[in-house]
Amino acid sequence: MKKLGLILMLGISLSVAAGCTPGGSTSESSSQSTTASTQEMITATVKVVNDGEEVSNEEIETTETTSLLDIMEKDHELEVDNGMIIAIDGTKQDEQAGLYWTYTINGEWAEKGAGETFLKAGDQVEFTYGKFE
Repeated sequence: MKKLGLILMLGISLSVAAGCTPGGSTSESSSQSTTASTQEMITATVKVVNDGEEVSNEEIETTETTSLLDIMEKDHELEVDNGMIIAIDGTKQDEQAGLYWTYTINGEWAEKGAGETFLKAGDQVEFTYGKFE
């Protein structure tokens, strides 16, 4: 009888102890998700030029997982079509006149829309409105 009581007490004690301590995987996954959601901040430069006149030239802080479109939407009024910026601060492209918004990154023409472009530390972006033939 004493043995049965001892075994029963031991079983209850272990159950209570197991229920009060957090599982190892919970704290590990919590720690991992915090690390994964913490992104290193980078600095880049974004310039906007309209008909040869510099409208803005800003050094911005962002992450490598923030699209150029999201960065631009923070400081400018935009019109967007399928991830492509077609108007900045009220100046809209004019296809008949051949006037478009284009952009370069580090002096090279961008090959994707701003919605699919992600910057790296030190990148220099320049949006230019003008004749494109």
